[in-house]
Amino acid sequence: MRLLEPLTPDPRAPLARAHPLAKIGAAFVLMVAL
Repeated sequence: MRLLEPLTPDPRAPLARAHPLAKIGAAFVLMVAL
């Protein structure tokens, strides 16, 4: 999963670069949704 990779300048997830917790939160939401 790309969410587990180190923080990189991803154009599709600009908030993840500024807020590392945002990526963790997104991963949690995806796991709950699935």
